[in-house]
Formats: sequence, C-alpha cells, structure tokens
Amino acid sequence: MAGQAPLQVAVRAERHELTVPFRISRGDKTHAEVVVVELTTTTGARAAGEGVPYARYGESVASVLSALSPATGQPANEASLTALSRELAGAAKNALSSALFALRHPARCRVALSDFDLSTSARTVALDLPARMAEAARDLRCRWVKVKLQGDDLDLERLQAVRAAQPDTPLWLDANEGFTRERFGQLTPHLGRLGVALIEQPFPVADEAAAAALGELPAPLCADESFHTAADAERLARLGYRAVNVKLDKAGGIEAAIEAAERAHAVGLSVAFGCMVSTELSIAAAWVAVKEIARCGIPVPFLDLDGATFLRAPRSLADTGFGAG
Repeated sequence: MAGQAPLQVAVRAERHELTVPFRISRGDKTHAEVVVVELTTTTGARAAGEGVPYARYGESVASVLSALSPATGQPANEASLTALSRELAGAAKNALSSALFALRHPARCRVALSDFDLSTSARTVALDLPARMAEAARDLRCRWVKVKLQGDDLDLERLQAVRAAQPDTPLWLDANEGFTRERFGQLTPHLGRLGVALIEQPFPVADEAAAAALGELPAPLCADESFHTAADAERLARLGYRAVNVKLDKAGGIEAAIEAAERAHAVGLSVAFGCMVSTELSIAAAWVAVKEIARCGIPVPFLDLDGATFLRAPRSLADTGFGAG
C-alpha cells in the first residue's frame, strides 16, 4: 500500500564551520548548526531534509532532535512520518517534511546547484564597522546587497560605505529587530537616495505595530521575525507591511512555505524568500520551494539564498534527493 512501505530513518546533528564570524544585531555565530533527517527506502533510494534550529524562536539542536525522536523510535513509513510532521513546527518540521517532499517528488527535486544562479540572489554583508562592511561588499556580484544593521549611531555610515563600494546594486536593509522607532526615524530620510529596495524587520516583534505609524516609505517594509506561517499574513497586511520573508525553517518545510506564499500573495503582500546560515541542502530545498511557488503563478521579487556561502567547506548533495541527475 502506498505510504506503508518501511523506511529507515536517521536523524543527526551537524556543525559546519564558517569562514568568518557572521554577526547580526542579536549576536554572532562561528558555525552553522543544523539537524538532518535522512530517509532510506528498501530499494536504497535516499532523501534528506535539513533544519536550522534558531534560538530566537526558542529552538536548539537538542530541542529539534528531541522533537524528531519519535521518527526513529518505532517502525517508520511515509504515512507515519507524515502524521508526525503535522505535529511539529519550525526547524524540526522543516527537516522531516522536506525529506518527505524529496522522497515523493524526486524528479522535481533533482536540481543541481548550477540550476540556481547566485547572482540572482541577495548577498549578505554581516554587521561590522563601516569600512569592513564596505570591503566585504566590494567584490560581490548579486541582485541585491543585504546590509545588516544594528540600530546604533553607525548605521548610516554602514549604508553609505556599502553604497560607495557597490554604487549600482540595490540595497536590502535588514536590522533583525534592532531599531527603536526614534532610531529608524533618523535613518528614514536617507534610504531613498541610498537606493534601498527593501526594508526588513526594523522593529522588534513586540513593536511590529510601529509599521502602521510609518507612513510612506521609499521601499517596501518586509516582515521576517514577525512572519512564520500562512496564519500571520493577514495581520501583517493590516499593520501596513508590504512584503514578507518566507523561510523553510519558519514555515515548516516546502509545502508549508508554498502555503505561506500563497496566503501572503492573496492578501496583497509581496513575497521574499530567504534562508538561514545553513548548508547547500537547505538552499537546494529553498530553491525547489521558490520554483514551486512560481508554478503557482506567484512572483518572488526578492530572493535571499546565500546561506551556504558562509561555510568553510561545501556540502555534497549526493543521495539527498536534491542532487543532480
């Protein structure tokens, strides 16, 4: 019976070193810590999914492993794992449901990394002193330069330095909830002349209603930390957001990300698609999701899938379901 064939399930944590520390307003990291779910059929076919536990959302490697423990504690098949995935959320759900998606749709998921052109994505410049951020931005070839900000006195200098290093590339501002209303008000008059194309989550989730008081901005205001699943879209549209950043680890996998994009589009929000600092497995799954969203007729005008570029060593996609061939 379909869905009842036995599957071997392996769940493991991995730690991948970054080339340099990656810093945002909440802190910095030196490694990408991920949890991988690997499914193997009786014929030897394999599929895998990767979740990135995120402390900001109350997750840890230990909590994600614990949430996924029922997958390895009993005989498993596609039906039982699908039922388990419905009970999960966040990175745990993403790892399991993305592996299941790759198992069910191998032809749609066999995408080589060369199928994704990184020049069509944003490239992120991590938070640092203005001169160092300019140096990091100078040689990037990308559709947008994503500039991490902090909500302090140096933010305008950071934007100006990156703009000087990249005179023609649109800027994507990302403060990761780092601004107060007053600080953002001081920066707002400069955003138009600096060529900012997207303004992502300037305010803490607890003050997301600040969007309603901003008035006209030179670029769309995009929710990230405030937007997880389809259920968040209508509220954010009412508050005055004009875009949302869909991510696999927030939504809970490829199918949930498609649902989130569909709902956002239905209430008039533009769709950005982003990622965590992760390996190529997460990026390949995200790229599949972007393609699936496009198949639904929903544009994705903002793309940020550079999460694996920060790793010191690349990951092979062989036998993950997302590899070539």
